[in-house]
Amino acid sequence: MTRKMLFSLCLLSCVLASMVGCSIFHTGTPATQAKVPEAVKESKGSTIEWGERNWEFYQKDNGGVSYYFDKGTITFPSKNVMHVWRKREFPQEKAGAGRISSNMKEIVAFDEFDCRDGQYRSLEVQGLKWDGTATEVFRKPSPWSLIYDDTADDYFLNNYCSQAQKKQ
Repeated sequence: MTRKMLFSLCLLSCVLASMVGCSIFHTGTPATQAKVPEAVKESKGSTIEWGERNWEFYQKDNGGVSYYFDKGTITFPSKNVMHVWRKREFPQEKAGAGRISSNMKEIVAFDEFDCRDGQYRSLEVQGLKWDGTATEVFRKPSPWSLIYDDTADDYFLNNYCSQAQKKQ
């Protein structure tokens, strides 16, 4: 493998690990006691163009990551399912702070929430590095991640999933 291919593979792994890290390693209890998910049909991704968004701040976690979403892009394609564009902004490393910063400045994702089973996944994702360069847009859905209480992901279960449950 060439260095460029290895770097791309490493970068993809880092982006996916950063993306799902919010809920996977949490030690709390799941927001809903989800069963093992049944097979879900693959999504073709968003029908919304990548571009400028109307980002609205909704949470900051203990690690200093700020979370935003574009309220105007929330859709309910089927019962118990919600789609939304979200952005995570990572804090810049400060000398002597004892905290390692992400190699990404921000990650923008088109996310799908399974409101019934309390889980989410990203359908499309793109990262922006600290030097201003962007990764390619990854269109393969990430694995489902359980949503834990008091996380940025739990915000959507508490505030928007009631609308998804009404969808026919």
